[in-house]
Amino acid sequence: GPSSAWLAPLLDSLGKAGQFARARAIWASVGHVHFDRGVLVFDPDFTRSDAPPPFNWTLTSSTVGLAERQRGAGLHVIFYGQEDGALASELLVLRPGIYRLTTVAVGSPTNGDALLWAVTCVGGKEPLASIPLSAAVGRAWSFTIPADCPGQRLELFGSSSDIPKQSEATIRGIILVQETPGA
Repeated sequence: GPSSAWLAPLLDSLGKAGQFARARAIWASVGHVHFDRGVLVFDPDFTRSDAPPPFNWTLTSSTVGLAERQRGAGLHVIFYGQEDGALASELLVLRPGIYRLTTVAVGSPTNGDALLWAVTCVGGKEPLASIPLSAAVGRAWSFTIPADCPGQRLELFGSSSDIPKQSEATIRGIILVQETPGA
């Protein structure tokens, strides 16, 4: 089952071997998860806490901040502003190409420039792309997945400044689509 002690080490070793699609298929089978055709992010509205990470959201509760699902739908995030770190992350398996991500939020994020969406190749140090949450709300943000990037991490990241400022946001969902070439 999804809470089996062997699942995380198996998925980790498949990821280290670059077999992210196979790892996600095993994760989906064990967790009884069904992916609809064209769905690129599992739980885009933050309602499915029953499936385990890494192909579902990993939420933080630490000295970096707090990310928690809200009743009904949504993700409430508080970034304390004292140290950098991921508040929410999900492992993705995207084909090479250009993608658009749109964030649906309630109200304006408080100090939203300190909260960033970032996409990084698994094992990579630098993000392929990032955008402040304040710029991503209600607007499509495009990024490219290269051919040598079989697994990606989508993160909502808190970035501290010289003078710590708390940031807060409520995200109702995200929409991720692959752009059609020539469209």
